[in-house]
Amino acid sequence: MGDTVNIIVTHQPAEHVARMLEWWHTAASADSLWIAYGGTREEFAQIAWPQKFYLESNRIRTPNPQRDRQSYQEIFQRVVADGILDGKRYVHLAEYDQLPLQPAINSLQIRVLHRLKADVLGYRLKRVDGTNNPHCLYHQADPAFARFFKGLSRRPDPGVVLSFVGFGSFWSAAAFRAVAAVVEPFPIYLELWMPTVAHHLGFSVRCIAEAEKFNALEGDALPLLNEAAAAGVWNLHPVKTRWNPETT
Repeated sequence: MGDTVNIIVTHQPAEHVARMLEWWHTAASADSLWIAYGGTREEFAQIAWPQKFYLESNRIRTPNPQRDRQSYQEIFQRVVADGILDGKRYVHLAEYDQLPLQPAINSLQIRVLHRLKADVLGYRLKRVDGTNNPHCLYHQADPAFARFFKGLSRRPDPGVVLSFVGFGSFWSAAAFRAVAAVVEPFPIYLELWMPTVAHHLGFSVRCIAEAEKFNALEGDALPLLNEAAAAGVWNLHPVKTRWNPETT
């Protein structure tokens, strides 16, 4: 067993999850793979994989993730409370439509984490306070948002707000546990919550530059699969159709 646990967030039918796990076996060991399931309980029961847990909170099932302030905090809490993280040093948190392209992908991520002296790696990391970022402006309209981070922060500037996309991130176990222990005072969108909380707790949050080119926010990146693999990038996103039975 390795040092990393891979948490894959999905709501897809059980048949699709099975195909997804087959692919993930090429990038990480089977005993490291966990399914965080946000679909129906009926489909969850059909997933023939022992390492899985069901997400109860409706904060994972949101019609409009940005406006409804989707949250992954239940995932953080379950991974810690259920002992999934016990004995591990790292967590790879990935959504179902992020396709890993490299064997031993976690070794690559660990190497970059150490090189950057970081605790958390994410995609499209930005500082967004003082900008016109819509997610940040939406939250900062409520004065309680700034008050919360002022009370939480161990940093000289408690006004820093960071953002990274939610489809993939890599964490030291210490940073993951620390964020899991923070109680959400009110709904805060996961793309702000994860990096900003980690930052204000004193952890170093850095960008995964190695795969930025092949990680889009919309569309279907599956036609880029061969090009991305040849370029040596780590992950491809989004690939929402890859697990459909009719896709070869």
